[in-house]
Amino acid sequence: MYDLKVEKEQLCIYVDDEQLACMNPVNEQLFNEVHFGYLQFEKTANGSISKFTINDESAKNIEFVRITDSWKN
Repeated sequence: MYDLKVEKEQLCIYVDDEQLACMNPVNEQLFNEVHFGYLQFEKTANGSISKFTINDESAKNIEFVRITDSWKN
């Protein structure tokens, strides 16, 4: 399971409690880390997050789509 946490003004990605990367903000919806790649949020017309995409050397365009009001199933 993926967890996203804000730590020291960075967006940190965890999988099963293991930190994969901490990314620096490029803008409000895009975060980047030199060795990891990028993570980009997409919003609906009303401003809520509808999905995010992770893209790096080994994970090309993996999308996580919000299907309920909660990210946890």
